[in-house]
Amino acid sequence: MYLGKDRTVRNLHIAVPVYDDAGELVRYNVFKARILVRHAKDGKLYLYDILRTKNKCLSV
Repeated sequence: MYLGKDRTVRNLHIAVPVYDDAGELVRYNVFKARILVRHAKDGKLYLYDILRTKNKCLSV
């Protein structure tokens, strides 16, 4: 989503593995986030703000 001349909104999904004491994979914590990205004049992208996050656990 475009919010003006130098900002856009992007949706992300990030999965972080969770292990037990024996090193076995137990589940994934999946995070959904909506972020605001600023476009600088030099062409670089910068994280401007995190607008919303949601957490969901997925069993393996």
